[in-house]
Amino acid sequence: MIAVLLSKVVAYATHQRGCQDVPSCNWLEYWAVGAAVGAVTLPILVFWVLGKPPKGDTSDRGM
Repeated sequence: MIAVLLSKVVAYATHQRGCQDVPSCNWLEYWAVGAAVGAVTLPILVFWVLGKPPKGDTSDRGM
């Protein structure tokens, strides 16, 4: 959805004509770039958060 918003902003800024029944004529380009960015950044962010040690001073080492 962010890619669609970005394509609308670019279309407005460059004075492109609108297409019927779609938000932007070249929405597929923005969709592909957004999908690629999401496919790369989502796993990186997940592994980064999962790799952090838990917060607090508690330890599982016993006494």
